[in-house]
Amino acid sequence: MIIYFIVLFLVMILLTMSERLKTAPNKFSFYQIIAGVVLVLFEGLRSSNVGTDTNNYVGIFNGLKYNTHAFKNSDSTIESGYMFLQNIAFAISSEYWSLLTVIAIVGVFISLKSFQLLSLNFKISVFLFITLASYLFLFNGARQGLAACVYGIAFFYLVNKKLWHYVLWVFIATLFHKTALIMLPFFYILHWKLSVKKMLLFVLVSLIALLYLSTFLSLFEDNVQERYAVYETRGAQGGFSLGLFFIVLSFYLVYLRKKITLINQYRYNIYLNTCVFSSLIYFVVIATGRDVNFIRLSLYFMIGYFLIWPIIFKDVKFFQSSFGKIIFYTIHLLFFAVYLSKMSNLTPYQFNFNLFY
Repeated sequence: MIIYFIVLFLVMILLTMSERLKTAPNKFSFYQIIAGVVLVLFEGLRSSNVGTDTNNYVGIFNGLKYNTHAFKNSDSTIESGYMFLQNIAFAISSEYWSLLTVIAIVGVFISLKSFQLLSLNFKISVFLFITLASYLFLFNGARQGLAACVYGIAFFYLVNKKLWHYVLWVFIATLFHKTALIMLPFFYILHWKLSVKKMLLFVLVSLIALLYLSTFLSLFEDNVQERYAVYETRGAQGGFSLGLFFIVLSFYLVYLRKKITLINQYRYNIYLNTCVFSSLIYFVVIATGRDVNFIRLSLYFMIGYFLIWPIIFKDVKFFQSSFGKIIFYTIHLLFFAVYLSKMSNLTPYQFNFNLFY
């Protein structure tokens, strides 16, 4: 597990060094690029045994060696965007390191770009991206992880009220995982001002979205409903501890809203709604006994946590103090450690030894 913390601290050191540089707006600094490369290599050069679903992706990738139509497989039920990346990786090398590295390049640098566009503190957003496990999700559910990363760009247009740009990027996200389609109506929903009535409505919307997810997605592709029917009938339980963490955190973020300055309230309210929906997905899944894999839908809303904390650090005096910062970093490092030890077969980390032998 220690190697994950070494990578985290190395990235934080690089981003701290980056803060001392004067960089043109909307351009990555040298140290930010190096930090991104560290995250890419750590993900891309791992063994296929790291991450629950990694061997599934590697198996499909290895199948291209025996497929004479590698660049066009009309029978595949895998989304075309992911297949495109897979074929690019195969053109680079038939060894699976190329697949994992291409996935990492796209996921990591698109996420970093969304933070650059939206965050008041790039370093804190990257810290949360890693410790709240969205980065780690790319080790496991690559397709949905990529879709969530691409959705980060769509979220930029949501914040800036550009509907058609938002719709375009949501559909780009669906090229990696069809579940991104559920984010279309949230262009309007996430702009609402939070209240008790709205909270109850959010619960209802979350429940309906979860109950009719496969039916909604089947409108766009015939095989999707069958794929999600597995989750609906399997009934695997879990996620209580994760759900409790995010639900408690969301209540605290609601409490902090009154401390936010007027200039930042517009964005804070959008990010807060996003965080609340993430927590509600946990709540609805656990309360209704749905399959734990439906919790993956919360991944699209995680960007709210990455962006709301920089506002809090700027506006809330407690988190400007050394004690407040220690509390913040300690809690998230503990979450990171627990996630690594309990979730997704991430430990022990192993390098891809085929690269060295």
